[in-house]
Amino acid sequence: MKILINGGGIAGLTCAIALHKLGIETEVFESAHEIKPVGAGIVIQTNAIKALEYLGIEEKIIESANPINQLAILDEKGRVIKNQKPASSNRELFGGLAIHRHTLHKILKSYLPDNIFFTNKKAISFSLNDEKVNLQFEDGSIANGDYLISADGINSNIRLQLIPDSKPRYAGYICWRSVIDNTYPEIKEATETWGSKGRFGIVPINENKIYWYATINSSRFDVKINHYSLQNLKEHFSDYHILVREVINKSSDKSLIKNHICDIKPLSQFAFNKVLLIGDAAHATTPNLGQGACQAIEDVMILHHEISSGKDIPTAFKSFERRRIEKVKFIIETSRKLGAIGQIENKFLISLRNTIFRITPDFITENQLKKIYN
Repeated sequence: MKILINGGGIAGLTCAIALHKLGIETEVFESAHEIKPVGAGIVIQTNAIKALEYLGIEEKIIESANPINQLAILDEKGRVIKNQKPASSNRELFGGLAIHRHTLHKILKSYLPDNIFFTNKKAISFSLNDEKVNLQFEDGSIANGDYLISADGINSNIRLQLIPDSKPRYAGYICWRSVIDNTYPEIKEATETWGSKGRFGIVPINENKIYWYATINSSRFDVKINHYSLQNLKEHFSDYHILVREVINKSSDKSLIKNHICDIKPLSQFAFNKVLLIGDAAHATTPNLGQGACQAIEDVMILHHEISSGKDIPTAFKSFERRRIEKVKFIIETSRKLGAIGQIENKFLISLRNTIFRITPDFITENQLKKIYN
């Protein structure tokens, strides 16, 4: 039996590791010229850490990452709106591992033999023939396997073939990301600043680096904002507190990454007999809960559990779908709502929001987190 994995990102690599541990032959196809990370930093949260532990691949990642024990939401002057830090009885709710994506990719790839990877292979469609799955690539070549797991991200051609109306939906804001050296001894924990001009996140990651991101409301086709340079971001956030300004000043246009923030409307099906969608191909979410990659890793844990229980592959795919549909729907919808709240520009509504966040009891926040992390 051979399973084809379409996509060499976090979902695809973790899935390949899980199948390899089960003794299943796999081949991984990546559209890029080499399997490499896309993005800057990432926080692996409690639920994904548990999944990595289940798969037995957590040690190298824990050793390489920077532990994050709290997240402070600040206003634009640097005052705390909400400080999410562990209560003595709920430490696991807030633990996280901040790591550069290239480090995570390198570690995941180290668990697999090199001869299963095929790069520069952009899948455009699949077909079924004589009980086999044929994966058609842009270069005209075809790969054959018994089953296909598509982990090719939010713009998945395989998902669009199966569900033509599952195109990404724009969330209403653009995100810029970068990584810089951490020369600030006071930056030891993650913060996210919410103000009238957008949000600005600062996360200390491994190798003594800082991963930062900024989100600004914009029409998808706003020519001016779409072409913002680092200098434009400096001017845009010039009224924010000093750490935001200093982090931007230490950055360069060369390392700046820009993305339109999108998700996929929750799907009602992931399993299609011999084909399964996982990760962002199945349930792309906005990054507001930090759960995109975490849910992909959680996917793999559930899939491994279903296959290892002795089910045949199509049955395991369907059981996986039943276990994941409602959870990822909750993540997508909650993350989209949180993003809309964080991106409020009206100053009266901002003041009201901040007051509500400040007076909300910690147990309410913890109950919401339990839904995500358990």
